[in-house]
Amino acid sequence: MLDLIQAPAGRHVPGELFVWAMLDWPDVKRWQVAQTAADVVEFRLVVAQPWSEAQRHALAANVASTCGDSPRVRVVEVDAIALTPSGKRRLTLALSR
Repeated sequence: MLDLIQAPAGRHVPGELFVWAMLDWPDVKRWQVAQTAADVVEFRLVVAQPWSEAQRHALAANVASTCGDSPRVRVVEVDAIALTPSGKRRLTLALSR
């Protein structure tokens, strides 16, 4: 399931954008994007090796170049990403309003 993420200026960013953004990172085993505040999206990544600051910056720059008035990007490395009760993995989670 792909939620729409609302950018700070009110524009809605389709979840598919994040799918495309993650194609450039083959070292990422699993990922999820969650909007944790009106101006923050958190990339939750399951990776084999810890990410460098350069990789974090490159991902944030990629999102900024495609989102325009993009939210701030925070990269968090996690051990696993929880599945829904139906056994599916949600790729994008919009901010609950």
